[in-house]
Amino acid sequence: MLAAAIPLLVFGVWLFFWLGRLFADEIQSREGLPRFADRILPPKRIQAMGKVLKKKGAGVVVAGRLAAFPSTVLAAAGGASDMKPRQFLPADALGAALSLVEVVGAGFALGAAYKEAGPWLTVVGVAVLLGLLVVVGRWLKKESAKN
Repeated sequence: MLAAAIPLLVFGVWLFFWLGRLFADEIQSREGLPRFADRILPPKRIQAMGKVLKKKGAGVVVAGRLAAFPSTVLAAAGGASDMKPRQFLPADALGAALSLVEVVGAGFALGAAYKEAGPWLTVVGVAVLLGLLVVVGRWLKKESAKN
């Protein structure tokens, strides 16, 4: 399962980084994007997230991977905002690795809690984890709305 998930987890997002670079001019001008690209690369959202990336740096890429936030939007914003691949790709790889640890660790901890304390502690743990993911995702969304 991991052998299939890890390449998709990393290379799928990196594809959006390169799509953002490829269509950077069209995203910035909001004109000339092919119809399929306009649907998967929403210029307004990408421009807003690009401003956040310029302001806050690669740490946002890592945080985006750990949050309930579409990593593809961050990746396309990184590409469209001229973020250097040597800055984006390692930050995203670190974020992907941490998100994998986050998910596997949460699964292990919640599974152990279920065995020890029953389903209620697991439900509380899932709610807390989801709450944290949503808080970080909303922070990213709020930051992009400021710009």
